[in-house]
Parts: sequence; C-alpha cells; structure tokens
Amino acid sequence: MKRILAVVLSLVLILSLCMSGLAEGGPGMGQPPQGGPGASMGNPPDGMGGPGGMTEGDVAGTGNATNTSGLIDVEGETVSTDDSLAGAIENADGTIAISGISYESGDYGDTLLSASDSDVALIGANIRLDVDEAVSGNESAGTAAYVDSGTLTISDSTIEVGGAGRYTVAATGTATMVVEDSVIVAGGDAGASGNTAAVSEPASNAGLLISGNSRANFSVGQTHTFYYDSLCVADGWAALSTDSATGSGLEFVGVNTEALALHGGYGIYADTNCRDYLYGATLVSAEVGAILSNNGAITVGSSGDAETATTQDGHSALEYRDGEIGEDMRTTIIAGRNDFQLHSPDMMGEGNSDYTASLSLSHATLIIDDAINNEGYWSIGQVANLVNDNGANAVNVTLTDDAVWNVTGTSMISSLTIEGGAYVLVPEGVTLTVGGVEYTNCTLTEQDL
Repeated sequence: MKRILAVVLSLVLILSLCMSGLAEGGPGMGQPPQGGPGASMGNPPDGMGGPGGMTEGDVAGTGNATNTSGLIDVEGETVSTDDSLAGAIENADGTIAISGISYESGDYGDTLLSASDSDVALIGANIRLDVDEAVSGNESAGTAAYVDSGTLTISDSTIEVGGAGRYTVAATGTATMVVEDSVIVAGGDAGASGNTAAVSEPASNAGLLISGNSRANFSVGQTHTFYYDSLCVADGWAALSTDSATGSGLEFVGVNTEALALHGGYGIYADTNCRDYLYGATLVSAEVGAILSNNGAITVGSSGDAETATTQDGHSALEYRDGEIGEDMRTTIIAGRNDFQLHSPDMMGEGNSDYTASLSLSHATLIIDDAINNEGYWSIGQVANLVNDNGANAVNVTLTDDAVWNVTGTSMISSLTIEGGAYVLVPEGVTLTVGGVEYTNCTLTEQDL
C-alpha cells in the first residue's frame, strides 16, 4: 500500500486530511452531524431509479449506454486492437497478457479494454481517460476496463477515469475480476473540468441521499470481484459499487484495500442479492461508509480473518491473491454521516418489498467524523438516517470477537447477535429496539441477549 500511495501523490494529501482528527472520534452508527454547509456539489435530480439506480449496460440515471467496444477487444483468444498497442499483448498459455501500457485519452466514449470468454491479465498499466471537450447527455460513456465473462486480472496498475456517468473498471455477466496492488480512480465531473456537466447525476440520489456522479468499481450480474492491497477512489457517488445481482447473486471480496469517497457518496453498497466481504479494509467517505439493501449482506473482519474465510459461493477470500497479503489489519470504516445505512426506500412507488439485509462485524472499528463531511451532503439538506424497521424487511446485525457498536441515534432492528468480546453501547437518551425489546443507557454483551 505504501507503493500505491506514492504513485498517486495527489491522493496522499486528501487521505491525510480525511484521517485527521480521528483520535477524538469514536465508533458509531449515527445521525448527521450538526454544523454549517460546505461547498455544494449540486442538488440531486427529481428523477427516480431502482434502489441502486443501475441496470446492466446502462450508466445509472444518465441515459448513457456504456461503450463495451474497446481499443483492445479480447474474445476467447482472439484479440483485436489498435496497431499502436499490439506490441504490449501476448498469448501466454491461454492467458492474454497486456503488459506495460501507458495510455491517455480525452475522448468521453473511449473504452480501452473489453474482454469476454477470456483469461486476461492487465499488468503494469498506466491509464488516464479524461474528457477534453464538452459532451451531450446521450453519448456512450467509455470505461478503462470492462469484462462480461471469463477472468480479468489487473495488477500493479494505476487507472484513472474522469467525467460524469463513467466507470473506471466494470464487471458484468458472469465475469471474475481481480484487482491487486493497483490504484483505481473515478474523478467524476471534477476530473473533466466541467465537460460532462450535461450528463445528469444518478437518478437514485434523491432516494439514497448521496451526491456525486461516477463509480470507480462497478460489479453487477453474477460476478465475483476480488481486491487485494489496492486503493479505490471516487470523487463522489461510489468507490466500490456492487449492484443488480442476477442468478444466485454476486460476491465482492476486499482484503487490505482502501476505498475513498472523497466529496460524497459511499465506500461500498451491497444491493439486490450482493454479498460483500471486507477483511482489513479501510472505507473513508464524506457521507456513508457502506449501504445495505434488497437482501444484501456485508461481512467485516480483519485481514487475518481472510486466511480462513470462505464466501457463500465457496470461494476462498485469498483464492486469487498472487503472493501474500500485507500486514494483519482491522477493518476501519470512517464516515461523515453514517458508517452503515440500511436502505429501503419506496423509490418506484412499488410499496414495501420483503427482503433481509445482513451485517456481520468482527475486528472492526466504526467512526463518525464530521471533519470529512465538508462537501456534498449539505447540498441536499440535513436528513437523519436512522436504522428503522418498516414492518416488511428484517434487519439483522451480528457482532463477533472485539467489534464495538456505539449507537448514536435511535435505531430499530429485527435481531442482534453478540459473540466473544463484542459489545453494544447505548447511551442515555438513545433507544435501540431489538425485536420489539427496547434498550437504553446500557452496555449489551453476549450474556444480555
């Protein structure tokens, strides 16, 4: 990780600012902080969308289709490419290895790599896709790397994409995507100097109460995504997005990985049958650390826990790691408004849906720090986001080992499981309701439930 941060020097200062003042912060899942507005990112649109605002193949809320035709197209073992890039590509025992590419573009529609039914390795790449000229709201949006089947492995690379309504890397269909020792950045409209102002913000923002206009990682369908010792940054909206799962659901595993949502949005979102596993991860977000919805599940532990962890689909958490992981670290989630947001809006007028959202915490630290909440959130007003039961959806929380939940706002959940040395702090004046039983001014341990 030290090597990664050295590569993106501009992000080091931002990260340092985000982490400042944490010594005074405490763990929590809380209400919006009190204070004045920061710089505005613009109000969210009035349009509505699905809970995650995304359907496969579309850029959420923009009406822009994603350009899936890359300057390098790989289908099976057949490679079509621009002649200027051909020298970096070779077929090594069935794996298409793309090594040492340094590529810059100012075309909003450019997609560098598109892969299907292939085993592709992108190694040591330095890629920057920006937007040099103003675009309309209906142009196809390019992405740096797109895979819809087979396996794409990105290693030792720095990839940055600017412009609203774009992804930096995307996995759809039944693909497996592995990102290791790499930096993935979505600059949003700020990265394009306003050239994508005509591209609307995601329609789901009005319901999610988040701001921003781009996603760094985008995983949908029945995909499996693995991040190891990497840094994923979004200017706003989404750092690590998992959404719109199909079939048996999708899975995301992040080990010793940092996800930053600098000016708004969230670190990770487990929506619509998505299962996200975080081991030794650090999420820093100006608004929300993690969101759960629509049968989503998030499991949190230390990087040491990853050594024996297995996903629901039977994948080892370290199955695709080329080399050992870094130091053993707890997972730390730091947010300006909510560390976790359990989300069940009636965004499409369909009424309540019947689903369960699950959260499991072990070796985790949760911090609310309004020092990082200085942009974005205030542009959509001060709104209290509490953990509440709508009568149709079960909200289950599990804490194990030495996890701590400091309840900073009145909350209602269906069930609470506490194991080992974990505990819940409920201060005076705050009520936590678990399955109809109210708790206040107390410390809950395994023996109390």
